[in-house]
Amino acid sequence: MGLFSNKKKLCPFCEGPTPRIFPTKVEGMPICKECDAKLDLPVGKINEMSIADVEKYLAFYEENQSLRDQFTENYRYTDCSGTLLLDTDNCLFRIGTKKEGLVMEPSNLKKFRILEGSKVLFEGTANGLKSYTSDVPERVRALEPALAQYRVELKMYERMEERRRMEEERAKARGEEIRHTYHPRPSLDVRRPFEEFYIEFELEHPYWESVRWTKVAPNFDYNYPSAERYIQNYEGEVEELHVMALNLMQVLNPMAQEVHTDEEALGAGARAAVESRNENPAIASEGDVFEQLQKYKSLMDAGIITEEEFTAKKRQLMGI
Repeated sequence: MGLFSNKKKLCPFCEGPTPRIFPTKVEGMPICKECDAKLDLPVGKINEMSIADVEKYLAFYEENQSLRDQFTENYRYTDCSGTLLLDTDNCLFRIGTKKEGLVMEPSNLKKFRILEGSKVLFEGTANGLKSYTSDVPERVRALEPALAQYRVELKMYERMEERRRMEEERAKARGEEIRHTYHPRPSLDVRRPFEEFYIEFELEHPYWESVRWTKVAPNFDYNYPSAERYIQNYEGEVEELHVMALNLMQVLNPMAQEVHTDEEALGAGARAAVESRNENPAIASEGDVFEQLQKYKSLMDAGIITEEEFTAKKRQLMGI
């Protein structure tokens, strides 16, 4: 330890040796590893604190020891943004995985919210948990015709590429010049309904005010996008967040009830889906569409129908 500690620059709080490499500093003075391990603060908070502020914090940290002794983790939610640890038996929680981090009580949590984009999914206070119905599944189902069209175009592209490879292999075997024909891969121009989930904690605590985490929303499979597959992934993510909300309510108020509300259930996306179904009541199966498109593509290649006629027929078959 001697090579990596500085006995000439002592910690202003405990007078222990401080690290020589990348020490945490308060008012330009390095502090020891033991005191640094007690700092469970929002990112950048320590840079705003004076030595007197940190002394006050360390006293608060010692008072928190009784809660840390009680805390026994029995639920954990974690993703790339952060980690929530719960002790639902003792109604205690901890934000972050720091081994000796601060433990909080229900009175420290005023409210939490879980959102998909700008829309609230779950909202919890000591009075109860509100669960809102999402229109995302309906909005995604309304995108299925466009996704089906992409899948058909991708299959056609893959068949053309396979045909091209076979022709090149035959030409190579005959010693002929290989002609490279470029066929651009179709692009998926369908956007997912929202980009990220947000998890927000509004706290009432001497050192923590609010926390906001982000969680990337599901996306369509680039190789085989499907509305139902997206919805399965989406519902799995939402269920995980719902379980987290229910467990957090066990800390906040074990007697509180969950209330479901449908006030946002039929949003613009859901109405668009209903209208789309009414306008296109009978969309052919994917296999039938592919066969029909192949037939009309052959007619176009033979010059029997024009490219405009083929495009119009493709749109009719796809129901768009």
